Amino acid sequence: AGKIQIIDAPYDLRETLADVTVMIETRAIAKSLSFVIDVDEDMPHFLLGDETRIRQCIINILTNAVKYTQKGSVTLFVNYKKIDEEHIALKIKVSDTGIGIKEEDLPKLFAPFERIEEGRNRGIEGTGLGMSIVNGLLKEMNSKLCVESVYGGGSDFSFSVVQTVRSWERIGTKEEANKVLMKKASSYKESFQAPKAHILVVDDTAMNLSVIKGLLKTTRVQIDTANSARDALVLANKNKYDILFIDHLMPKMDGIEMLKVLRSSPASPNQNAPCIALTANAINGAREMYLKAGFEDYLSKPVDYELLEEMIIHYLPKSLVLVEGDSGFIKQEAPKASSVQASAEASGLFSEVFSLDIAEAIKNCGSKAVLTEAVKVFYGEIETKASLIEEYLEDKNWKDYTVLVHALKSSSRLIGAKELSSMAKELEALGDKAQKGEAEAISEIQDGTPLLLQKYRSYSVFLAPLCGKYEVHSDGEKKKPLISKEDLDSALAGLKEVVSAFDFDTADLIISELEEYSMREDFLEMYKKIKEAVKAVDATTALKLLDSHIP
Repeated sequence: AGKIQIIDAPYDLRETLADVTVMIETRAIAKSLSFVIDVDEDMPHFLLGDETRIRQCIINILTNAVKYTQKGSVTLFVNYKKIDEEHIALKIKVSDTGIGIKEEDLPKLFAPFERIEEGRNRGIEGTGLGMSIVNGLLKEMNSKLCVESVYGGGSDFSFSVVQTVRSWERIGTKEEANKVLMKKASSYKESFQAPKAHILVVDDTAMNLSVIKGLLKTTRVQIDTANSARDALVLANKNKYDILFIDHLMPKMDGIEMLKVLRSSPASPNQNAPCIALTANAINGAREMYLKAGFEDYLSKPVDYELLEEMIIHYLPKSLVLVEGDSGFIKQEAPKASSVQASAEASGLFSEVFSLDIAEAIKNCGSKAVLTEAVKVFYGEIETKASLIEEYLEDKNWKDYTVLVHALKSSSRLIGAKELSSMAKELEALGDKAQKGEAEAISEIQDGTPLLLQKYRSYSVFLAPLCGKYEVHSDGEKKKPLISKEDLDSALAGLKEVVSAFDFDTADLIISELEEYSMREDFLEMYKKIKEAVKAVDATTALKLLDSHIP
């Protein structure tokens, strides 16, 4: 619509590529395609630019490549050209072995709502907006999308954008990147101790509170927590705190509203205490916005333990801070790297078995011990939070809906559940639009939320072994949890929708999710028949079976 704003902010290209891999690899595997990432190991990865828009371009191109490739591979090439000491041209190319594009059809590629060869590609879903959006985004970044294609022989899509270099540290191989993250997590040593300091942390997500407490455990700081602004104000009126960390987005009363009440309460012992905003939506100008609102500073979530410690040292009275060598400082034994942290192979194991990026999770949580606790808290909240999201959706309570999916975006990323985090991020953006009454956004939320909840609830299965919750048969085989009627009806409704559109890639993904559950006896035979029809790409039979079950 011509209303795009490019916002530059610091980012790590290594994390961007990891997110892209999580989102695309599942789709490629579902079609038996090989998905390859070829990255120049010597390129810098700490950059400044609009990472959100760059990622959107890469994902749109990759999604298109997977969609139009029936066999073979999709490859993402990432390299760079040095412009000067502060800038590079970040070069992205996606190559596929797909159906290709006729030369006369290339102009249609960038026209909104145009579909190339409708007859030939009638079984492939899409609005035809994808490449038009990419070209629009790239134009805003002073770039353009280049296309080379051989009809019947595949296509190459490429672009180049200028990015500022924050550090020339090389990105390295995937294995090297994992080892760096593991080493950082396992070699943590607190930079200070403050046993007489007293802080308050406010966040509506219990897992975020648990992680911050874990990150600060060895600093010996006294920590109070509250999961709502109102509870926090009660504590703030009773106790004197040296620093208050306040989450911005919370239901009923958000962090900015809480700060206004606090600053206008002369009787509160914390009326003028340093207050730090916590946010998962850090963008250019965020610091200025929070300073204007009355905060002293802000921290991005997931919270980096080094930045957290630096901020506490900066705002605590110097008399409360102890460093090694000071009287009262207790030297603590450094945590030892666990077998999980020591092995890059374990990262792949966690991703495969538990659907978690363990390297990212340990980096976010600071240590294996904090991650273990965070996973347990996340697991324990799944059904409660999922039911609340359903309730807010049904009531069209878009404000609280948005707050909750925002929290899910943050908490799932914290434990390395990247795909779930990405889904929540998309719905959060739609929730902001729904609050303004945009009908299209509301429709997309109603379509997308059941898939989010299905993915969210699947972590009850994935995380159960980590939380010691699996029941085991006498023969040693783990029991699958019985799927609820509501979840089954929702999954089958989604299955009917995608089969009706002849989207058997997504249908296979829904079946794979259902395979994580056991079925009640009276539906088991019907389920087997539905599964066989989907596997055989028999839309007529599958729809007939689904129609006979769905109310």
